[in-house]
Amino acid sequence: MRYFAVLAAGEIGGDAAVERLLRLASPGSLDRENSFVALGRTGSKPAAKAIVETLPSLQEGSNAFAALSSLTTLTHHESREREFGRKVQQWKQWWEKSQNEPIYKPRDWRVPVTSLNF
Repeated sequence: MRYFAVLAAGEIGGDAAVERLLRLASPGSLDRENSFVALGRTGSKPAAKAIVETLPSLQEGSNAFAALSSLTTLTHHESREREFGRKVQQWKQWWEKSQNEPIYKPRDWRVPVTSLNF
């Protein structure tokens, strides 16, 4: 039930939910993975920025996967690199160059997902 509550908070809360979700996504939180998923449902540019900034501190695993999936949901881009460290670098470069690109809500499925090109 908590999973659905966290996801709903992200989708309904938008920008207003980002700060609270980031607290839930802090190291040691039982809701960390769910919070990263929920950040992707906010349709929020601050959420995308926060995820990109958090990526370097994550270990490859479920939290990293949730964060990367959320970036794909928010930006409609994805890294096709295999190595996690290279994915982190690609997202950092993307954010530095593409901060003004649109950010999407999870229901914006008509926009295709494209590869990060660096």
